[in-house]
Amino acid sequence: MTHLPWPDPESGLLPPGRHTASLAEMHAVFVAGPSDAGTGAGSDAASGAERPVREELWDEWQRHIRLVAAEIGGISRVWIGGSFTTGAPEPHDVDVTYLIAAGTFDRLGPGQVAALYDLTDKDWCVHHGMRVDAYAIREPAPRGTWRGRDFLAARATRESFMDLGMYDEVWQAARSSGPSGTARPRRGYVEIRIDTGFDTVMDTGIDAGVVAAAGPAAGGTAEAAVGQAGPDKHAEEDQHAMEAAEAVRAWLREARARHAPNTDPPVTPQDFTAAQRRRILSGLGIRRAEPPRSSLPPAGS
Repeated sequence: MTHLPWPDPESGLLPPGRHTASLAEMHAVFVAGPSDAGTGAGSDAASGAERPVREELWDEWQRHIRLVAAEIGGISRVWIGGSFTTGAPEPHDVDVTYLIAAGTFDRLGPGQVAALYDLTDKDWCVHHGMRVDAYAIREPAPRGTWRGRDFLAARATRESFMDLGMYDEVWQAARSSGPSGTARPRRGYVEIRIDTGFDTVMDTGIDAGVVAAAGPAAGGTAEAAVGQAGPDKHAEEDQHAMEAAEAVRAWLREARARHAPNTDPPVTPQDFTAAQRRRILSGLGIRRAEPPRSSLPPAGS
């Protein structure tokens, strides 16, 4: 039995809000269908007729998330919205936002930033067989690092909170067919936490397309492919994990070399964040490149 609700049969939308689930629950509702979800009720999105489309998209997204994780070293949370989490008979792509821990994000080097920029370029992803429209944002620093109001004075933390709010609002917004000025419909989206089933589902073998492109060194589990072997692994398995992760990164480097439309990618994590923010605001029809700054006075004033 999954705790993830089914899309409403009339609107095709999830109930408003952020619905936490494991990858297994996400797959059961939006890919496998009612038979695997443990319930006799479901939306058209999970019906057998649409399984091939959703299975293809799911596999393409699995390749994408492994590439992102192998390149940057880890993902904290994933937000999935758009048509894939609705009752749309044939969703066009998977809309996803990767939330990256502050420490991981701030340590990204120029090469990692450029690779992440490609992986969040929809045209680049489609060209490489991944119908994924991805964003990546920095999570705020852990609560334990806050000192009274000092965290508000830290620009990176302040902007991380603004980004979380902006992306949360975007994912819950739905197109309205009513007249201008009427209330817009709200919809829900799914949050997948790394510690709620991520490894269980990812440990089914690395994507065949990545294996074929990267070579025999990329065999083994998907857990190994993202370089997240636990401390209880034996030395041989750890070595295999490193080889598999490097094979995935090699595939990504080769793919970027073959098709690199982004001739002027951002260099720093801050540049990347600004570019992501401009892109999502542009999609909303907002020309301003940056959200307004906080009006709160500096700490200690």
